[in-house]
Amino acid sequence: ENFLETNSLKNEENLFIQIFSSKLNKEFLQKIVDDVLSLTPQAKLIGATTDGEIIDNIVTNNKIVISVTAFEKSTLEVASYNATSNSFEAGVAIAKELIQEDTKVLFLFSDGLHTNGEKFLNGVKSLSGKIPIVGGMAGDGAVFDTTYILSNDGVLSNGAVGVSVNSKDLVVKTDYSFN
Repeated sequence: ENFLETNSLKNEENLFIQIFSSKLNKEFLQKIVDDVLSLTPQAKLIGATTDGEIIDNIVTNNKIVISVTAFEKSTLEVASYNATSNSFEAGVAIAKELIQEDTKVLFLFSDGLHTNGEKFLNGVKSLSGKIPIVGGMAGDGAVFDTTYILSNDGVLSNGAVGVSVNSKDLVVKTDYSFN
């Protein structure tokens, strides 16, 4: 709350919040989602459990990292999909909900145990064309028991969540480094 108020973000219209946590308690995660949305009900929120959180170039464990981004000239759409056993179908379904004429980037997280990541991405790409896709699959500290994904709709253990960033003005470029 202090961070939001100090940075004048609490009332931003196009607020994107991402939550990353290696804490695997569903009720705890739902409380975090509820608390964040009580402060910023207009926000589009997604997140995932992890094998470790990264903050300031340091990998941590047993923490929660919350990323907050405000957009001036972009709009956001959020979607969640409680997946069936067909990962390709899940990718198509979430892409249909998110992609608009001026979508510039998709942020997507899927559960880490039930979704086939390659098939899911193929489903998304069947509709997304050349829109950059960022995100990943949820983790659980390499236990391979239960992973969670988070969105405005709550906490899921099976499926995918996503946000599209839509704008006529935004330019998105991707790059990578193996260093």
